[in-house]
Amino acid sequence: MALQSIAHQPTNFDLKILSLELMTRILSLGPNMLYPHHSSLVFHGSLLVQLDHNSNRFPDLFCAQFSLLSTALFHHNEAVFKTMHVFMACVTNMLNSLCHYCSIKIVRKTKKRNQETQTKCADKMSRLYQEISSHKATISKYIPYMITEYIQQIQEHQLQEQVKKLLEAGIYCLIDASGEHEIALLHATLDRGSRELFTTLINEYNKFYKFKGKV
Repeated sequence: MALQSIAHQPTNFDLKILSLELMTRILSLGPNMLYPHHSSLVFHGSLLVQLDHNSNRFPDLFCAQFSLLSTALFHHNEAVFKTMHVFMACVTNMLNSLCHYCSIKIVRKTKKRNQETQTKCADKMSRLYQEISSHKATISKYIPYMITEYIQQIQEHQLQEQVKKLLEAGIYCLIDASGEHEIALLHATLDRGSRELFTTLINEYNKFYKFKGKV
C-alpha cells in the first residue's frame, strides 16, 4: 500500500517510476509467492497512476506501467481475469495517454518529443495488445471495447505513420483473436465513420496479417 501511495503522487515522477518498478518486481515473484488478492491490489493501484502526457518523463512512466501490466498478465493471469474490468481500464488509460503524447498537433506545439520515444511507447502498447490476445478464450468478449477505443483515438488524434503502424500491428493481434460474434458486433454498433475505419482495418488485416502472422 505504501508503494501504491507513492505511485499516485502527482509530481514526483522519479518516485512514481521507482514504485511501479518495485511493484513489478514483486509481481515477478510469481503466484507461489503472492496471494491472488495481493497481486490484484497491485494493478488496482496502478489504475490510479496518472500518465501525464505533458511531462518529459512520460516515456519512462509509460514503459514502467507497461512492464507492470505485462508482468501481471504473465505471472498472475487468474487474478487479472477475475478483475478484468480493472485491467481493461488500465489498458484504456495507457492508449489514451499515448495518443495524446504522440498527437502530431501536440508534438508540433511542444517541439520536445522525438520520433524514437514515440515509437518506443507505441511498440510497448502493441506488445501489450499482443500479449492480451494470447488469452483468446478469456478476453475475446473484451476485444470490441479495445478496438472501439483505438478507433475513437485515431479519429481524435493524428499520429505519425510509424506510430500508427505499430499500434495497428497490435490491433491486428486483437482482430486475430476475435470470433465472428465480436466482428459482427463491431459492424453493428459502430457509427458510420468508425465502421468505415474498422472495415479498413479488417481489409488490411486480411491482406497483410491473417495468413502471414505479421505486418
